[in-house]
Amino acid sequence: MSKQLKLAIESNDAVAVQSALKTVKDINRKLPGSATPLLLACECGSDKVIESLLKAGAVPESPNALPEDTAFGRAAKHGHLGVLGSLLEANAASAGNIEQAVESAVMEARETVVRFVLEQGRIKATTKLLRLATYPNSISLVKLLLGHGVDINACEQGAAGNDGTVLHFAAGSGDEVSIKILLECGANANSRDAIGQTPLMALAGQLDWRIRKSSVAACQAAVEALLRGGADATAVDCHGNDALAYYEFEARRDGAKPHRDLAQTLRDAGAVGLGATFLLVEAIGENSAVKARKAIGLGADVNRISPPPCGVTPLVMASGSTELVELLLGAGADPNMPGYHSLPLVAAVGSGNFEAVKLLLKAGAHLHAVEPLHEGDPLGINAYLRAKMDQHTELLEYLIALGAGLPKPAKVNHIEPGVPNWNDFSELLVKGSPQAVADALAGLVSGQAYTKALGKTFHPGVTSFVVVRPKGLAWSHVFRVSPAADRFEDTEAATRQALQLHQATNSPVLSIMYSDTSDAVSLRRWGLGATDPNDDGCDHESLRELVEAMGKGAPAWARKRLAETCEGDPPSTERLDQLAKRENFVAGAFNIACEADGRLVVEFPGFTLEQFEDAVFVTT
Repeated sequence: MSKQLKLAIESNDAVAVQSALKTVKDINRKLPGSATPLLLACECGSDKVIESLLKAGAVPESPNALPEDTAFGRAAKHGHLGVLGSLLEANAASAGNIEQAVESAVMEARETVVRFVLEQGRIKATTKLLRLATYPNSISLVKLLLGHGVDINACEQGAAGNDGTVLHFAAGSGDEVSIKILLECGANANSRDAIGQTPLMALAGQLDWRIRKSSVAACQAAVEALLRGGADATAVDCHGNDALAYYEFEARRDGAKPHRDLAQTLRDAGAVGLGATFLLVEAIGENSAVKARKAIGLGADVNRISPPPCGVTPLVMASGSTELVELLLGAGADPNMPGYHSLPLVAAVGSGNFEAVKLLLKAGAHLHAVEPLHEGDPLGINAYLRAKMDQHTELLEYLIALGAGLPKPAKVNHIEPGVPNWNDFSELLVKGSPQAVADALAGLVSGQAYTKALGKTFHPGVTSFVVVRPKGLAWSHVFRVSPAADRFEDTEAATRQALQLHQATNSPVLSIMYSDTSDAVSLRRWGLGATDPNDDGCDHESLRELVEAMGKGAPAWARKRLAETCEGDPPSTERLDQLAKRENFVAGAFNIACEADGRLVVEFPGFTLEQFEDAVFVTT
């Protein structure tokens, strides 16, 4: 950016800006420590020059830029309504960017910005914005959002069904001021979420942690604010837990006891708590069968599900103790009663308690029952998968002998093309069927190909591979399982193998490596044509930072690559994702490796066998 252009922008002089632009080669270039011309204008509030800069090619929001590093976000941060209006008029802000800018404005109580954008009609007031407004505790901001149609008692459900209303959210944070503001604006003190939780329960379940964060007095004030606002302390959720029960469960989970004064306040308001069930929970925590037996004799509920976030039964809590499991089953505990994310059998398998597993199965626990990881999870966890993931080999063999296997969902979802996860990965893909790729691979290594390998167990030879293709996709994945592949191994060897596969199959081949440390993808391609060259993972921003940091000492290759890129170019990660969707393949989604004992089970954790077309095992 020239000094002339900078001064013209700071002066908000449209004529001077147009004159200065005649000598500017790159309108999107910024000097070290400064902004681009457009961002500078947004920061200074120079609304008269926005149109000229946009017409000159200024980019209002670069891919993957932080909200404050976009034109709209920068103007919103500094409260320049004139600039915001110019950007909206020029359609120079995406819906997502506008939404993020307004969310930031709400959290920072920049009411004029929120009001201006809402009045432009480009974004709707939402419950999420109302939740964010409880952070700055601005009653005027809350009223502004309510005036734009937000329902203060709307209930939004989460994975455990316990997200609730805005008052649930504020109560869970223990903020007396937010609670009072929302009640004053019409929030229902006894609103319920999908599991019947009220705002008072949401607060009670956080009291033990809130006491450590603030004080007993602050927690007492929050409880009393809800009670004065009409909260019913006698209300129970769908599992029979009232507000005091929430507090007791949470305190016990943290190895503490409920504070006497807080507990008494809830009792005085009508809450009864857990009673003998609290003694049972304590006994399980202490691994005391004697105390547990006494609690059961006093009437403890052996099937009580604890409040969120845990949502577990006593049988799940006791799954590591054979004696306690036997005692609870004898007292009528249901071996198949699920919690929010747990089953007694899966919990016992996870603890490695072989005898408890046998007791549960004998009592009628369903061998194939699945506990969900989270809402919408396509697979979930069952006893077999838990034993496999936790490497309880003896238990796994026992379950397999009984007929256990991977969970089978009612509906099989196809794996979508793209890159779903950005953790370190390396991939070798060939465009073609697993059988054709495996046959070529077997010829290259003088090995044998075993078809229909999904779900089967093998003993790999010196050199072994698994070739697999997800249903509906065009490319097969080649995984080397022995010797174990090293993602940092000699790239020349990896390149040589990929080239050999390309020649043997006469099909396109991709060799991909992603590092989450550098957040860059390097990609070699064979057979995709000149329009899809190799990708060294060098991105414009990182190259520019390197060249600017090293100055005259910057290597020639970096200067050359920088000259070949532009600021608006997508980064290598985005380029790979675009290629995957265009060419119909997935990368970074799954992998496979041998068990600790050297066996290979052809399965892919987190996916069902039904999601794959076929797998072929190749070994020497």
